[in-house]
Amino acid sequence: LLGQNVNSYCDADANATIVDGQQYLASGFVNVVKRKNSGIRFAELLQRLSSINSNVRIRFTSPHPKDFPDEVLFQMNYYFFFEFYNQAQSGSNEVLRRMHRGYTVEAYMNLVEKIKDKIPGVTLTSDFISGFCGETDEDHEQSVQLIKNVQYSYCYTFVYSMRERTKAHRRYCDDVPMDVKKARSQQLQSEFRKGALALNKTFIGKTLTVLVEKESKRSSGFWMGRSDGNLKIIFPKGSVNCFDSSSSSSVHRRNSKIGDFVAVDVLLSNLHCLIIEVLIIIFRSPTLRQRC
Repeated sequence: LLGQNVNSYCDADANATIVDGQQYLASGFVNVVKRKNSGIRFAELLQRLSSINSNVRIRFTSPHPKDFPDEVLFQMNYYFFFEFYNQAQSGSNEVLRRMHRGYTVEAYMNLVEKIKDKIPGVTLTSDFISGFCGETDEDHEQSVQLIKNVQYSYCYTFVYSMRERTKAHRRYCDDVPMDVKKARSQQLQSEFRKGALALNKTFIGKTLTVLVEKESKRSSGFWMGRSDGNLKIIFPKGSVNCFDSSSSSSVHRRNSKIGDFVAVDVLLSNLHCLIIEVLIIIFRSPTLRQRC
């Protein structure tokens, strides 16, 4: 699913009762634009899509953190959404206020803790902007601290570039020098990499479910796939056991192929990927979650 603030989805043309739009916000967040008060919300959209075929993986981008009420978290947990793109933009309340984001760092961290509590094993990714109008060294250090506290699996960092016909263009001055912006962005990237490497090491010895996506660029004898948490996984091709709950012969052997879900043991890790051993090919549904 692709869209700007995709989780703000509301199908106002669908048959739906009038509801209080505010109740569909994450706690501590406020709307900065007018919100529809009726229609099919994002949580129900996820449930409807997932019910079409339980053996698919649905991802979405780009969400806004305000639109993650408990109903959405429940659907993400039940239907294997273990990657959570939760853009922060800054770790400074003053910068967030000038950005007109509609939340504080404290509200953001409360949401992060709720996500980790409701979706065990979740991985978090985010966006950060370096050098927004008026950003001080202290503001920047608060962003560094937020990255340390959350421990993202991936971060996109950008240097701020003024856009015409925006509130920032009308109200503020692009006063942070470009060399400072770049240096701050590089520091955010460096801090993220430290946390991501430490995070990847925690998966060693664990069993993950991986969707086979394509042949590895490293070798034609290996597959590349991604875990439920969207971690990059490299593993050897070959014949392995296949579990199919719908078959009279539930376990047999065959070669893994693109589109398979496979259960794997993590052997090694680095910043960019996990190296694993394939255990079994599975045909997955929500009832098989504990199996893998």
